[in-house]
Amino acid sequence: MAAGTSGFPRLFSCRASEQVRRALSAVTALQIGVSGAGNVPGALRQFYGAVRKSLLDSALNFNAEAIETILEDLNEISAALLAAKTDA
Repeated sequence: MAAGTSGFPRLFSCRASEQVRRALSAVTALQIGVSGAGNVPGALRQFYGAVRKSLLDSALNFNAEAIETILEDLNEISAALLAAKTDA
């Protein structure tokens, strides 16, 4: 192994772990903020719970594909909520 590269996997792991931790904190805040009963709040709580599980799994074994899927899902939800807000 070339000099100076032996720390790369550990450095990458630390950065990925920090990003997963930050994402987990954000999703937890979103999950706590869901209130009310009905289909939409229930679906959001279920979704955020699944996202938390995926993030926790990625903290142990980083899965970029799972993170990418989560980001796509969050973008879709955000767009739908914004569209509903402008229609109201």
